Amino acid sequence: MNDKWLKTSIVLGTLCVVGYVLAFLVVRQSVPQLSHAVIVFLCSCGIVAGAKVCYIVLRLDLPLALQAVAVYIFVGGVATIWVSLVTICAVFRGVR
Repeated sequence: MNDKWLKTSIVLGTLCVVGYVLAFLVVRQSVPQLSHAVIVFLCSCGIVAGAKVCYIVLRLDLPLALQAVAVYIFVGGVATIWVSLVTICAVFRGVR
């Protein structure tokens, strides 16, 4: 467990789940569904994964065969971050 990206995913995922559970408890005075907490955790990990993809492309650490499509790989990382954020926002909106 020496990977800083994995540790970042776990920390961000845990913080988001704790925030979701606390918001749910305060607003609805009940416990949220486990599936929603899992969605929040996995989307938080998706944010970190997308950031890692973008970081690798920007560092130009790609093999020669992938350098021609670096822009598409970067856009894929940004899309992963975007979809993860939109999904987390949708789950948090369901707290109301």
